[in-house]
Amino acid sequence: VNQRLQILRIMLEEACKQEYLNENPAQFVKPVGGRSKERGVLSLDEVRALLNPMIWPEYKFYAITLLTLATGLRISEVRGLQVSQVHPDHIQVHTAWEEKYGLKEPKCGSIRDLPITSFIYEALQEVIKTTGATQIVFFGARHSSPMTKSWIEIKLYRALAMIGISEEERRKRNIAFHSLRHTTN
Repeated sequence: VNQRLQILRIMLEEACKQEYLNENPAQFVKPVGGRSKERGVLSLDEVRALLNPMIWPEYKFYAITLLTLATGLRISEVRGLQVSQVHPDHIQVHTAWEEKYGLKEPKCGSIRDLPITSFIYEALQEVIKTTGATQIVFFGARHSSPMTKSWIEIKLYRALAMIGISEEERRKRNIAFHSLRHTTN
């Protein structure tokens, strides 16, 4: 219900911008069940510490974090990134991976090309080269499927602990993988 309300708010806001409406009536509607807890974000110092490749036991998890903080990708988009979608100056976000459906379009059909720096391109190429990726950049136990969402999250939470964010603090601040996207935004 709250997702539908948010969509309606956006649609009605656009109607206001187009001058079909004078005021957005959805702005007065409160979400069902109150507001959900706001997703935590990392400070600039925490981001700097997290982007130290030496704290990561495996380079590919550093690369996932670097890519996510640079582009704001969702975890499903990271998991669905194909080797063929990595280019020297951009990545194509044309696929995402969902457990129920496998490879599919990104959320809300948000297919897009995102610019990346040569540093990020080189990091992705290092992952592809060292892991032998041929289809999925960040593959799991099998080359044909991505690493699990929980595995990526566990590695992130361990890195957060290494930079001084305890599990208790992480939970209190509501920091999860999606927080990287919120931090970027």
